[in-house]
Amino acid sequence: MYFVEGCRGLRVFKLLTVTYGTKCAPYLATRVLQQLLSDEQDNYPLAAAAGKGFYVDDILSGKEDLSSALELQDQLINLLKSAGMELHKWSSNNPLLLEKVPTSEREYDFENPNSETLKTLGLQFNPEKDTFCFTIQQFVSSTTKRKMLSEISRLFDPLGLLGPIVVTEKIFLQKLWILKLDWDEEVPLHLKRTRGTFRDELIELKHLNIERHVLCSKALKVELIGFVDASKDSYGCSVYIRSSSTSGEIKVSLLCSKSRVTPIKEESIPCLELCVVELLPKLIVKVLSSLDLEIHGVHLYSDSTVVLSWIATPPHALKVFVANRVTKIQNYTKDFKWHYVKTAENPADSISRGVFPSKIQHLDIWWNGPSFLSSSSWPNLDVDLGVSNDEYLLEVKGTAKTSELNQDSSINLSFCNIPSFIECLLEISNNYSKIVRVLAFIFRFINNCKFPAQKRAGFLRQVELKEAESFLIKHIQMLEFKEDIKHLKTNSCVNNSSYLASEEIEWNFLPPRAPNFGGLWEAGVKSFKYYLKRVVGNLKLTFEEFNCIVIQIEGMLNSRPLFPLSSEIDEIEVLTPANFLIGRPLYALIEPDLTNMNENRLKSWHKITRIFQFIWKKWSNDYLNNLKERNKWRFCKNNVKIGDMVLVKEDNLPPLKWAIGKIEAVFPGVDNKIRVAEIKTAFGHYKRPISKLCLLPMNE
Repeated sequence: MYFVEGCRGLRVFKLLTVTYGTKCAPYLATRVLQQLLSDEQDNYPLAAAAGKGFYVDDILSGKEDLSSALELQDQLINLLKSAGMELHKWSSNNPLLLEKVPTSEREYDFENPNSETLKTLGLQFNPEKDTFCFTIQQFVSSTTKRKMLSEISRLFDPLGLLGPIVVTEKIFLQKLWILKLDWDEEVPLHLKRTRGTFRDELIELKHLNIERHVLCSKALKVELIGFVDASKDSYGCSVYIRSSSTSGEIKVSLLCSKSRVTPIKEESIPCLELCVVELLPKLIVKVLSSLDLEIHGVHLYSDSTVVLSWIATPPHALKVFVANRVTKIQNYTKDFKWHYVKTAENPADSISRGVFPSKIQHLDIWWNGPSFLSSSSWPNLDVDLGVSNDEYLLEVKGTAKTSELNQDSSINLSFCNIPSFIECLLEISNNYSKIVRVLAFIFRFINNCKFPAQKRAGFLRQVELKEAESFLIKHIQMLEFKEDIKHLKTNSCVNNSSYLASEEIEWNFLPPRAPNFGGLWEAGVKSFKYYLKRVVGNLKLTFEEFNCIVIQIEGMLNSRPLFPLSSEIDEIEVLTPANFLIGRPLYALIEPDLTNMNENRLKSWHKITRIFQFIWKKWSNDYLNNLKERNKWRFCKNNVKIGDMVLVKEDNLPPLKWAIGKIEAVFPGVDNKIRVAEIKTAFGHYKRPISKLCLLPMNE
């Protein structure tokens, strides 16, 4: 409603067109075009078919020859004119299509030498050369995460034509995120240098011209080819379109690609390969729905024999992680063919590792695919995959390792190394006693089946356990020393080659009375003697008492933590020398503190315990002080960092008990030196000064 001077009252006006800026305007504009195409498809069939190329108020379309393109142009003009709409900002790779268009309605003028490239849905397009290109601005040196992210986001590549470059940016960005820096905090020097080198090379992309036309002239057969690859940093896939004509011309061109960085939680390379194999079919399906072409075949390639074996395996025979993905892959790729490709001929290797900008322009395998695609007959790249590979078997359920696979698959699989009875038994547990008892119950069941009148029942007897243990030892010997046993049974000579030599073990003798040649292992002997002499001194002990103390000191020395068993932040288990000797850490019964009691009040066992407690207090205190060796103030020592495993100095810990923790947060002072840390232990979270924290010896 408007008030007009000279008129009485208000005058009401009604809009008869779509008004730009209202919330409903985008929907109404698109809906009008869709309705117009539907109503006029009989009168303008070419224009109606090209209507799929509309994106809001822009249209992108074309034809194979000039006459068809001119007819399409006329139909589009007349179609939109019937609804009172006009097309403007015309551009084409052929100047003849722009002859009828007024100069003011052209977005690109071939006659104007100063005409620059134009934007086509965000991409830079050069109509005269019929190529896509990238405009890269000169970057100013950036030192913070905020500025670096701003730089990285400027590279717009929706089709993934610069996939190897974009994935390098993604990997760098992930490294920044792992550091958990603030937005305006200075980036570490080594990352700043890496980013600076890469940023300086981005300017080379302005010389890159990517051919828009991906098919050969008068293409008779069109196929889609997909490649996948993964590395520890990223994984990705690339899709190529291969066209051939009746004249024998073959053209292979990059169509699009997709990449992702690997999760921060470490996964095996085959599992990452499986993730990208799941990604490729989704990209292929999207391409098929976007192309207005008849596709005569889809071929997918991977250089991972393990993943190809998984794909050809029934999902029910695989573990959950792999089974879920294999199910999706098999559903997506029922009409596609999987093949094996050598790593050297896999173009997706570039997108899984990243490429610097200066090299991508001359990376022919990335733009045109491997050389064998350009030949009329492809080599037979299908291989016989032996699924005895450990990485394959890790994801196969129990006895499903021997199940049959789909015979219609283009991958030929051969099964070998069927697990023996003992190998299946050893999968149950790594507890020797439990395995012997299971085997004894199996023998009892066999005996009861063979001799029903002499059934055995109740608890296992010593004879049954002995029989099971004897069988287990003999069977393992048959597996490990079958060649020697074979020679003995045939009365032939046993191979006299040294077992140590076959295991690459060399025995070195130390010079007499030179324990210092022993190095690290003699250091333990030195510690043993040192504390034994100073605590026991002139005490008179029986052989049994002395032997008991020696064994306790041995256990004490072998209980010291060396190295974390896991890189997970939630795990605080450590490796000790005892793990090499008995397969687990050492523990001791908690005894009351007897160090302050008079010796004449103690019995024999309490006397030994008191001696050992003295040795433990002296040795553990000296050991932690040795780990926490202090330098002079003029020397700078590395700060602790999040994730480090540490020993916590705690008073009055019982023998063989170590306070182990993992650093979850650090609190630097004004000089950026860390003096306080938050640690996670088995009993909770605590704050401690770093003077009370000692890094494990193998961490330093």
